Amino acid sequence: MTNHWIDIKNADVVLIIGSNAAEHHPVSFKWIMRAKDNGAALIHVDPKFSRTSARCDYHVPLRSGTDIAFLGGMVNYILESNSYFHDYVVNYTNASFIVGKGYDFKDGLFSGYDAKARKYDQSKWGFEKGPDGAPLRDATLKHERCVFNLMKKHYSRYTLKNVSDITGVSEENLLKVYKQFCATGKPDKAGTILYALGWTQHTVGVQNIRCSTLVQLLMAFRLPTEGKIYFDGRDAATLSRRTIRHNISCVLQRAGIYSGTIRENIAMGRPGASEEELMEAAAVAQMADYIKAQPEGLDHRLEQAGKNLSGGQKQRVSIARAVLKNAPIYLFDDSFSALDFMTEANLRRALAEKAAGRTQIVVTQRVTSAMSSDQIFVMDGGRLVDSGTHRELLERCKVYREIYLSQTGGERR
Repeated sequence: MTNHWIDIKNADVVLIIGSNAAEHHPVSFKWIMRAKDNGAALIHVDPKFSRTSARCDYHVPLRSGTDIAFLGGMVNYILESNSYFHDYVVNYTNASFIVGKGYDFKDGLFSGYDAKARKYDQSKWGFEKGPDGAPLRDATLKHERCVFNLMKKHYSRYTLKNVSDITGVSEENLLKVYKQFCATGKPDKAGTILYALGWTQHTVGVQNIRCSTLVQLLMAFRLPTEGKIYFDGRDAATLSRRTIRHNISCVLQRAGIYSGTIRENIAMGRPGASEEELMEAAAVAQMADYIKAQPEGLDHRLEQAGKNLSGGQKQRVSIARAVLKNAPIYLFDDSFSALDFMTEANLRRALAEKAAGRTQIVVTQRVTSAMSSDQIFVMDGGRLVDSGTHRELLERCKVYREIYLSQTGGERR
């Protein structure tokens, strides 16, 4: 996707491939739903059925890692069915440029490949040039070595049968997607592709960058240029960073997992904690079952950055670390984004009991993560637009209501 989120509302077809946009970008997803309200077709191509699939007109499952073949088939379909925008292709791309005779493609390799150096000599791929030094062109797109025809030859291997065999998508469904999306190759049509991140308060904003600013302020990574932050009635500017951070259990959006054991990673929250306390924190974070399933238990080794853990497991280890610290303030920066809804619900219930009497501040784009909060702060355009409970905001706040409806499909709770 190279256009702005807001511009998506003008699309006639939205193809979401390899992305769970409704889950990972729930705020911005409202513009996709706006397009749907205007009559656009929404197509989701992804190995698994997800929240995004439920919002789309239809879901096309394909084998993991076969996206290139799927799109290669679409390129071939566009070229063979003349579905491209001819005037644009001829006048605003290099499709009409004539490539030099040194270019070739054979047995999976382009010409100019040096096997020893494992590099290409790209000078072999240059355009033929006229007396003025400018590339020669064929505006009729009939020259056998113009970019258009070389591309057509290259993608001819992506037949419906070959693509179907590779992706596992039936030829019927491939054609269904290709025809519908490629119908937008006209002056009066537009298609877009999305591809390939106590007293509980929440912020819901259109961009994570704005919410992350709040985290940086609260963690004293930066002090505010205007206004003040108070901790228990004391101005943050009068407190040391050490004091501020000592009183916050923080889980950032990107889980910090280090090479070592699970024990060592969780114990960073409170060095010297007993095994019972470590397992109690893991239980709150819904990580205890995983630990018990490992032969080494807490001493199960983790690779650098937690490469041998799933995204949700990484977040749960980080959450267990924060629970072990059990500071007066819990700060979660989109820390539940990789958890399924059932796991998150169980974790939040356990956390409410463990952190009773403590303040929880949660930066989130998931309305379901905010609904039970005592107070929700809604941000839009970098400004606070409203605050209140879920029911209050649903009734009076247009921004919150749009986010809620885009994520729940209009189901009122």
